[in-house]
Amino acid sequence: MGRLEGKVAFVAGASSGIGRATVKRFAAEGATVVFCARRAELVESLAREIKAAGGKGEGIVLDISDLDAYTGALDRTAKTYGKLDIFVHNAMYGSFRMLADTDIEEWRANFRVNADAAFAATMASIRIMKPQGAGSIVNIATIAAVRSVPGLGAYAASKAALISMSETAALEAAAANIRVNIVIPGVIDTESMRGSFGNDPNIAAHAASQIPMGRFGTSDELANGVLFLASDEASYITGHSLLIDGGKFVKLG
Repeated sequence: MGRLEGKVAFVAGASSGIGRATVKRFAAEGATVVFCARRAELVESLAREIKAAGGKGEGIVLDISDLDAYTGALDRTAKTYGKLDIFVHNAMYGSFRMLADTDIEEWRANFRVNADAAFAATMASIRIMKPQGAGSIVNIATIAAVRSVPGLGAYAASKAALISMSETAALEAAAANIRVNIVIPGVIDTESMRGSFGNDPNIAAHAASQIPMGRFGTSDELANGVLFLASDEASYITGHSLLIDGGKFVKLG
């Protein structure tokens, strides 16, 4: 029996990287997974992969910056499948720009997806889970939210808001047996990460050399952490931030 057998999960930001790996891992562990992303072709290809592997799930083309559509998708999931056991907010918006060059609209764009949408969906999930008497929420942040990185100020600030919101939500929902935890990825080998290095292998190699383990993390390694926090194996863990970063956080310099 899988670790999520009989569970219903919703994963946002599932088109590639960490989100895609998480959906596939959840399905492999027995969950029925509803997942969303903006790119229809990637949603469709992921649905085909899950079906071919014998998993259960469905994809939704959705822009989570539309908060009503986002929370509506969670409500429909619970109505369709009778419950919502697990919610994962992995979707993100990020831009590389020094704070002095960031206008208020770009600042707000980061917060709209990384903080506002996460807040709206987390609260919607808690409202759904309360009558059930249980639930697990995992919100994905970034190491930039706890270690300053020049050029990522707006992105980092919005993800720091997500962490703070999630910690408070964990306290407020604990009596209802709803757990809220955070995964903080370090530098993970994804398409977007490679793009942030200009797809330059020399820049990527230098960045990897600054990590104590000497390499980037993989999406599957992140999915393992999300799976643990989402599962009943973490039944006494809430309000926790799980760093998955190859030791980068504790390194000075």
